[in-house]
Amino acid sequence: MVVKLERMRYFFVEFFGEIPELGKLIYMLRKQIKNLAGEIFLAKSGVHIVHLQENYAIIRTSHIARDMVEAAVQLIGDDLFIASVKRVSGTIKKLGEQFEDTFD
Repeated sequence: MVVKLERMRYFFVEFFGEIPELGKLIYMLRKQIKNLAGEIFLAKSGVHIVHLQENYAIIRTSHIARDMVEAAVQLIGDDLFIASVKRVSGTIKKLGEQFEDTFD
């Protein structure tokens, strides 16, 4: 039987203020993780932005990197916006159930 060593976690991130562009958001998030934990951890974390819309984003990472990525999300931002993690889930379907009105 094959066992996955890394399980995925999904973050529901809400933005307050001006919404960042996708490229800028990816750059800021990766830069913050690299500053906190280093380049090797950044490569192992597998951070991806799954969905970006209006004032929220869904970010995927491995369960090993969950705490560090959550801290990095809280630290990103500039004078134009603030990012806040609202919920963490093991499946994207569960996030959809909890935030049905947002995904419509």
